[in-house]
Amino acid sequence: MNAPVKPKSFKYVPDGKVIKSFFWDRSPVSVIQGPVGSGTSTACCHKMWKISLEQAPDAAGVRRTRWIIVRNTYNDLKETTIKTFKYWFEDVAQGVFGELKMTNPPNHHIRWDKPDGTIVDAEFIFLALDQEEDVRKLLSLECTGVWFNEAQFTDKTIFDAAHGRAMQGRYPPKLDGGPTWKGVICDLNAPPEGHWIPYMRGDVPLPEDFDDDQRAEYARPDNWKFFVQPPGLIEVIKERKVVGYKENTPENRVEMGLDPTDCAENTKWLTETYSELIKGKAKSYVDTYVMNRVGFYRSGKPVFESFRPEIHVAKEKIKPIPGLPLIVGLDFARNPAMVVIQVLRGAVYVLHEYGVINQAATTYAPLFKKRLFKHFPEWMGKDSPGIQFWGDPSGDSKGQGTDRTPYQIFNSNGMSVAAAPGNNAISLRLNAVQSALDTMVDGGPGLLVDSSCITLKSGFVSGYHYAKIKGKNAHHDEPYKNTFADYHDALQYACLGAGLGFVVLNPSGDKPKPKRIERKRYSLKRGPRARQ
Repeated sequence: MNAPVKPKSFKYVPDGKVIKSFFWDRSPVSVIQGPVGSGTSTACCHKMWKISLEQAPDAAGVRRTRWIIVRNTYNDLKETTIKTFKYWFEDVAQGVFGELKMTNPPNHHIRWDKPDGTIVDAEFIFLALDQEEDVRKLLSLECTGVWFNEAQFTDKTIFDAAHGRAMQGRYPPKLDGGPTWKGVICDLNAPPEGHWIPYMRGDVPLPEDFDDDQRAEYARPDNWKFFVQPPGLIEVIKERKVVGYKENTPENRVEMGLDPTDCAENTKWLTETYSELIKGKAKSYVDTYVMNRVGFYRSGKPVFESFRPEIHVAKEKIKPIPGLPLIVGLDFARNPAMVVIQVLRGAVYVLHEYGVINQAATTYAPLFKKRLFKHFPEWMGKDSPGIQFWGDPSGDSKGQGTDRTPYQIFNSNGMSVAAAPGNNAISLRLNAVQSALDTMVDGGPGLLVDSSCITLKSGFVSGYHYAKIKGKNAHHDEPYKNTFADYHDALQYACLGAGLGFVVLNPSGDKPKPKRIERKRYSLKRGPRARQ
């Protein structure tokens, strides 16, 4: 028997004009970005439930929906998303909707008698997409909709897979009338620079080096809706400098001659003001989590605490130095990455980054080669100064489903890779980069990153970080493995190959030597050709 309707049922009312518009929007994709505490997660929980109530009943009078709720890791799913959902649909609902079961994956199956005589049958399945098998689960589930919680941590490839699955409209089945609505909803705090959502919104220009296919990928469909909430605070500016903050209330906005309707949302439910929240916080935190601005990703303890964007990020495009070899670092992780540097008189110039998602070496090796042809054609010809390839030492091991190692696959594509020195010891790899950060060369920084290297930049700020140990005031000893780590590993291999930190590796002072590579002429169609 279905749970009876209790007299004291709760009622959700979105607090704010933007969050209200998002709640009632029924576009196939709707995305809301807001500051911390702005109520976006709660709005998504209730939006899913409201859509479940709106689903047309089948012949038996049952309104069937199935939702996939996604976070990037299981710990985040358990500690944040599930807790928010349980608060509303267990604690506040006082048992009306039953219990969320911590199965594999966790799920909450609600059957509820709607007052109009129909039955609401809504399934909520919680997935953490941090393992390949979890992605396979997503692609095998038939659903009505998908909710990406904290979508600033979601890669576009994962979103695209979920969106494609939801838009097939397989639940409820067409035989039972099909879904009244189908699609994807997302909530997020301000994402890091280079995230796909600001590109899709159109408020950040696409990189100049995007080709036509990439630009088509980020073209915004007409029926997608994006919502951006007002910031939690108002900046007080004098002489073009931020000298303080005021709460973003209607009263303060009127006093400052601003539109009173663009005030912070959901504030009636906050336990402390934003002014209290930002005490002791870095400006980057305030910009991202309170001012709701796209910026750098911050989490945990940064691996390279001496990195300063204002010092180590180039103000203008870094042009490769003619006659100087390129040094390419390669990481053969699940999401392989390539970083291109040059070293002149001990100064490291990071020119380019590139990576792919979850592809085999047979696929990404030609892609990396094509990328080098596109951006550094002068270094690929017969009389070029050459390219040195340094890679993850584990790349000389065979992968699953292939008899060839990544090194062998790269070699067959005309790129001879040497194992980066140091036997992959993390302390030596970090020292190679840190030695450049701690050095001044000719009055300038010993490490300068091109502004186009978005993942590396965000990683330096703290996307590449030591995660905090749960329940302790301490951090793990090794960097947290994520997309930022893949790119930074590649940078470390390049720096080791370039000889940075070589005194630690070899007290005799001899720098590492790459493999001798015969000069070859290259053809994008036919691959390497012997010198004629």
